[in-house]
Amino acid sequence: MRFLGCIVLLASLAGRGHGLPAEKARTQVIGHIVGGEATDITVFPCMVSLQFRMSHICGATLLNDHYALTAAHCVKAMQDYYLGLFGDKACGVSICAGSTTLSECRYRYFADYIYRNPDYNSNTMANDCGLVYFATAIPQDPPRVLFCTIAVLDYDPAPGRLVDAAGWGAEKEGDSNLPDGLRNVTVPVVNKTECNAQYKNVSRSVDESSFCAGVPEGGKDTCQGDSGGGVYDPHDRVVGITSWGAGCARKGFPGVYARTGAPVCFNWITSKIQGPGPTTGGSDFADKLCKYLSS
Repeated sequence: MRFLGCIVLLASLAGRGHGLPAEKARTQVIGHIVGGEATDITVFPCMVSLQFRMSHICGATLLNDHYALTAAHCVKAMQDYYLGLFGDKACGVSICAGSTTLSECRYRYFADYIYRNPDYNSNTMANDCGLVYFATAIPQDPPRVLFCTIAVLDYDPAPGRLVDAAGWGAEKEGDSNLPDGLRNVTVPVVNKTECNAQYKNVSRSVDESSFCAGVPEGGKDTCQGDSGGGVYDPHDRVVGITSWGAGCARKGFPGVYARTGAPVCFNWITSKIQGPGPTTGGSDFADKLCKYLSS
């Protein structure tokens, strides 16, 4: 799966995912959109780079001044790096906002908490939605930093509808070079039955918490490094989160995206971002340990 790239990344930090021959979640520090084009942050102003230990690991989307939306498998990878020692407390997690290029990082904000949906299943990739919380409010700065809204409850993009995905992920499968600029790709939503028929020979199916998007001939797709990034409809609503697939841009294998309108994700996201927020602070020991481990 494409998420295996995240394991490689975290090992290298000590350093997305899709499967044929191995399925991978689309999280990896190496990465770019495949078959897309260069774009500007002003076109996707709620898009941010989610970084771990100051290196890009996933994409994320600003929902309001305290929360960014990403993939649960991105959150899990960062938590697992410290063997779950800090729980939901963020250690070494930040975002870069307002920048087209990773090298610029116009605005950096450090996260206080990272959450994955409690119903996320790392084996099936169901409910692959996560959140990043910032105790200090993040201001909007039009046209480079804006907040986006998610799809309405139960919204499922219709087959044939065009959606846009953006990210700093790999330009081709297996690419080990880190690109600098933001790219996007426009692909049509694929009928879920047809998508599952394509994936029948691999170890995973696409459930109701996800949807597929891509072109039959391949050549256009998200890839490692794009995980967690938003997928947008023509009204700039975030209808999906880059999740997993078989390789990148392979013929007959569209990308798979978590549905923000799926009840499990929608209700959880809404309850979090509309709630009072966590009680920040934590123990001095945990803070000192995090600082030591992050140095």
